[in-house]
Amino acid sequence: MIDYGHFLFAAPPRTGTGWFARAAYLAGFDKEDHTQAHSPFVNGNPSFRVSLVRHPCNYLSSCYASQWGIFKFVSFVHKESFNDFVRRYLLHHSKCIGQLFNQYTADTVMRLEDMPWAFIEFIGSLMPKKPRRDSISKLEKMNVSSELPKWDPGLRRLVIEAEKEICDKYEYY
Repeated sequence: MIDYGHFLFAAPPRTGTGWFARAAYLAGFDKEDHTQAHSPFVNGNPSFRVSLVRHPCNYLSSCYASQWGIFKFVSFVHKESFNDFVRRYLLHHSKCIGQLFNQYTADTVMRLEDMPWAFIEFIGSLMPKKPRRDSISKLEKMNVSSELPKWDPGLRRLVIEAEKEICDKYEYY
């Protein structure tokens, strides 16, 4: 969790925390380091809380491509293909992306897919001065793999069904 003074920020890994921290820095907040952003909020803190989410299919693709996280062992210990990785997720970890995202209960949650404009609108609502809109709108994505796997349409549909609750909650269709 990062305390930006006006708000607290925390989000799961692979949801754009580095981008958010950089954009906040460009908007005039004094912290650019995002290493603490992955710690969920502490209950009872009355500050305004902000988090990020990402489409579950994009999240799985990112985890696979980056060899990151709770899914790392699934693919790389066994050298499985992306399709086998997804099948194993469906078999053993179904709904865990939603469970992970739900650990970051916040007052406002932005979708990674809506950046940079969701961030610009949010910061604009907090600050009487306009944030550095040009520099934020041109901020490149960070930690993006150039080799994101291709999705089998049937597996994609099964992941969306498995993560239906989170897809409905954040309007991922």
